Amino acid sequence: MPVRLLVRTRQLSLIVFLLVLQFLGWEAHFSMSFAQESILDQGPKPDTVKELQGPLDVPFVPLAPYPWLLTKLRDTVRDRATPNLARMDPFFRDTQVTLNTRMYYFLREKNLVGTDDVFNEAWTVGGSLNYQSGWFRDLFSLGTQVFTSQKLYGPRDRDGTLNLRERQQEYTVVGRFYGQFKYDDYTTTVYRQFLDLPYVNRQDNRMTPNTFEAYQMAGRYRWLRFVGGYVSDIKRRNSSTFISMSRSAGAPADRKRGMLMGGARLSPSDDFSIGAINYYIPDVWNVMYAETNYTWSISKDLGLKLQAQFTDQRDAGGDKLIGSFDTQVVSSQAALSYKNIVFRSAFSSTASGAAIKSPYGTYPGYLGLIEQDFDRAGETAWLLGASYDFKRFIPGLYMDLNYAHGFSARNPTTSQALPDQSEFDLTFDYRIQTGWLSGFWIRVRNGYVNFDRNGGSTNNMRVIINHELPIL
Repeated sequence: MPVRLLVRTRQLSLIVFLLVLQFLGWEAHFSMSFAQESILDQGPKPDTVKELQGPLDVPFVPLAPYPWLLTKLRDTVRDRATPNLARMDPFFRDTQVTLNTRMYYFLREKNLVGTDDVFNEAWTVGGSLNYQSGWFRDLFSLGTQVFTSQKLYGPRDRDGTLNLRERQQEYTVVGRFYGQFKYDDYTTTVYRQFLDLPYVNRQDNRMTPNTFEAYQMAGRYRWLRFVGGYVSDIKRRNSSTFISMSRSAGAPADRKRGMLMGGARLSPSDDFSIGAINYYIPDVWNVMYAETNYTWSISKDLGLKLQAQFTDQRDAGGDKLIGSFDTQVVSSQAALSYKNIVFRSAFSSTASGAAIKSPYGTYPGYLGLIEQDFDRAGETAWLLGASYDFKRFIPGLYMDLNYAHGFSARNPTTSQALPDQSEFDLTFDYRIQTGWLSGFWIRVRNGYVNFDRNGGSTNNMRVIINHELPIL
């Protein structure tokens, strides 16, 4: 049987198997939104442009409903524990324990000119167990979360999915262990935690997310939100160890450097916001990101959102541990929503000094897609996209599609022209919203990239099933 036919047959078999598991009682919960991948990883699915988040926004992610049997099990545990918990201090009484499970099939095929075909493939299961205490005297809380990724299928010669460690090895790690202190609208979080900022975020699009050893303070005063702090280490998505922020960016392992950060976001009205954040690592680099968003509700069913971004990246300090570079990218986006459909168009232009680097999370640009970010040195790119909610016909079915084209990219060292590239992405999400199967949710994604001048192509296919169950 030809190799490609064998691969397609295996894909179909795995999809069918995953669907069967879902009908036997698995439930999916996705943190979804629209447009750039940094938001799509976490935010809620927008029906209108008013819900279309910018990377500096902090979206609220609602829990999906649970299957009837699992809901009854959870409620039984809570009901039996409530009489005892009611007499306890809120630190114990308000404890939350959540089990998150994830099953993930990933296959990428690379057919690049001048090289042999390469396949990256793995089928994994895992997730996390999360503990969050209540607040002690409304001032302090504690939390921890253990993550794991276990292999169901993953030949060593098909490594590279980032769902497992190198050589397709399984892993388990305490990714979060943190204390939180709060006063009024100000919160300080210390040690291992999530960060959800432009360029520094959980990038939760594999089995487990990025987490960080950090010390940060966030607050709000009227229409001003701010964040600041120090980040020492990162645990990458497919890793069981923390490494320094400088090493993750490419610096030598023995030259450890942490990162200082600070930013603010102004939102004087619900329709307008502007913000910026800066990251600095001594002897490594400085990154400044800024964005602005404006929403215009033209009528009850018609809305328009205009957005713009700017990033400046350059080396910092005398040692230049990752080399000397200086680059920028500017981009804009217009989104139009009418009833259940949202249309998008976006444009970006990257300076010729260097490509944009994103070693700490998902690239926040409007043209950051499944496979490519369209931020190579000298690259100009445009995008057209649409999202549709089929609730009038098939409740619970959603579709996202994007097409982007990038051109004029060059090697920043040799100035040699690089192939133009085009990417087409398609995402389907389906969730049953009524009946005893309420909460069933499966996600299927495909990203295809074609390189001009006979450069070849890549194809990426993913099937993801999540389940989140509060135990307490």
